Parts: sequence; C-alpha cells; structure tokens
Amino acid sequence: ALDVPDWRDARFSHPRATPEKAFCDWLYLAASHRSTISTPPLDLELARLQSDRLDRVASAMNIETLLAAWLTAKERYDQDPEIAGNESGAMKN
Repeated sequence: ALDVPDWRDARFSHPRATPEKAFCDWLYLAASHRSTISTPPLDLELARLQSDRLDRVASAMNIETLLAAWLTAKERYDQDPEIAGNESGAMKN
C-alpha cells in the first residue's frame, strides 16, 4: 500500500523502483531462505537515500526489523576506527 512516489522513480519513462524501494527489496531478498542474495554492503552511501521514504517503504513491506538491524550494523561499521581511517589492521605490516 505504497504511494507511487515511494516505489516508482518518476525520472524515467519506464517503471523503475526508487532507490529506497530497491534497497528494501534487497534487504527482503537477502533475509529470505529462498534467495542466495547477500545482505547489502555496509559501505553503501546511505546518505543518498531519503530516510523518510526508506522508513515508509520498510514499514509497508513489514521489514522494519531487518532495516533496523542493518542500520545498527552500518552504524557500528561507520564507527569502526579502521574503517574511519580507511585502513585494515589485517593489512598492516
């Protein structure tokens, strides 16, 4: 029960999902035992997604828990000193 602007990207003449809908579909499929799709990467540029739309889409799809878990993991990832410094401890000499 999503409004069209939440799921359809109007910049294109053909039906195309908004980035937020595509991301939620990715989360949904990654959690499915019927899919081999992996979870979205944590280095994804989350700031490019509209948070209000992302919340509405996740709510309409009943995947708020999946989104919250991914956002928690993303926050930990972004706060990791090795990530912030763009270096890996495993790669140091």
